[in-house]
Amino acid sequence: MRRLFSCLLLAACGAPEGGLPDVSDVWSDAVPYDVQETIRFTTDDYDLAGTGTTIGAMKDELLPTDNGDLLLASGDGYASEAACSGVRTTADLPVEVEGIVTLHPRWYMKLGGCNGADEKYYGNYFIEDDSTGIFVVGDSKVAHFDMGDRVTLRVRGVRTNFGYDMIYVHDVVDVNREARPIKYAWANEGITSEDAGEVRRVRGEMITEPDTFGEFTVLTDEGVEVNVNLDAEINRRRQYPEVGSTLCATGPVQNSFGLSIVIMRLGQIAVVEGDAPCPD
Repeated sequence: MRRLFSCLLLAACGAPEGGLPDVSDVWSDAVPYDVQETIRFTTDDYDLAGTGTTIGAMKDELLPTDNGDLLLASGDGYASEAACSGVRTTADLPVEVEGIVTLHPRWYMKLGGCNGADEKYYGNYFIEDDSTGIFVVGDSKVAHFDMGDRVTLRVRGVRTNFGYDMIYVHDVVDVNREARPIKYAWANEGITSEDAGEVRRVRGEMITEPDTFGEFTVLTDEGVEVNVNLDAEINRRRQYPEVGSTLCATGPVQNSFGLSIVIMRLGQIAVVEGDAPCPD
């Protein structure tokens, strides 16, 4: 086939014996391919043996920040108080934390930036250890690691934005691509701000279509409505179950214009029949 196309482009070859083949024959045996994006989940602890600070200890020490201020390491050159209001520095940063990546680092979010200007970030993700989880702001459109990978971050800046705690400035120190199962806890009785940053699972009926922003509602088996938020690509391609389906949705909880479970991979949603349990 490569030789055939080369001849056509260069106009330097004679037609093969028997004439040119029907190009449609090349694809006559094609079959649909269903992408699953399987992800492993667990209720077991991570038992990370790192030497850094736990995420919970960092949050207790530094978050929330006052008035949504950006709290930076002393001497950090990312911003300065003279150039941008709402910036403070602390000797308690930088600090190293370690956790499992619980969302593919391509989540989009627009945040309030310096002196009220909006900042758009396309590489956001979550990490979690056994103490808690946290949202991490990232600006790269290239994912350098994946869900289940173990990462060590040097945290240089933290912030509370609209009541949502996050790592705002960081360096990736190390990545261990061991693809650990992602730890979750059940949230069929609802999610609260205390769940923000941590992975939760719900099982129930999908009762609304995804809206423009990819958000739909699940009525859990306990009769509680929980919002689920799809990645823009999944929503755009309509790669989601039909309304009325019984499904399991597992992902970190974000606190942005309301609480929702975030879905970046098809493997975070599973359609189940009858009383069938959610697959791990």
